[in-house]
Amino acid sequence: MAYCQLCDKSFVSQKALQQHQDTSSRHAYCQRCNKHLAHPDALRQHLQNSPRHHICQECDNGIDFPSKEDLNDHLERVHLTCVPCNARFANEGQLREHNVERHNLCTHCLEYFDSLSNLKHHQQTHLPRNINCIGCNRKFAKNSHMILHMENGGCELAVDCDFITSLAFECDSSDWYECSTDHYNFECPTCKTPFQNVSGLLQHAESDACKETMKKGAPLFRLVRFLRSRL
Repeated sequence: MAYCQLCDKSFVSQKALQQHQDTSSRHAYCQRCNKHLAHPDALRQHLQNSPRHHICQECDNGIDFPSKEDLNDHLERVHLTCVPCNARFANEGQLREHNVERHNLCTHCLEYFDSLSNLKHHQQTHLPRNINCIGCNRKFAKNSHMILHMENGGCELAVDCDFITSLAFECDSSDWYECSTDHYNFECPTCKTPFQNVSGLLQHAESDACKETMKKGAPLFRLVRFLRSRL
């Protein structure tokens, strides 16, 4: 015989007792944990304290999620809440702007990054690849990527870093970027930061590190145009 202490009732089998406990309004039962509690207050306490339950405090019906990740996703999507900052926003635009500024969110793929520099490096992958390589059919997002590809010997043109470096000195605008020190080949025309190769110099100009640009007529724009004409 099986016995229910709460109801002071006996049952013919353990299965019958289980069915009684699952259906009786007098019993507090947690289906996820397969656990019977003494009374509804004990069940509520269990739901609050158990690591297997994650209750949304914002919802009137207290939705219970199976994991912390599911709860956090719900808080962000439904309640427009930044969980790490415990901040709630009026609309999705404000929340996304906050995540971009404070949590390095990529707006293209909605992936978060540990630092702003990692985010900026990642964002390069989303740039359109519309720059044709001088020597093969590959396309690149930036001129510096294309030149680095050639310097590393990855181009069908079979040139290397030394060849690109020597050719850069033949350009009529080389006085702007030829380095005055013995240890480096090139320097930024604006801030004089030194570089060993052309790709590094171009990458610097393409970034927001200083005011040097790759705009039409600029020394480094003329350098790339010269390389295209000679290769």
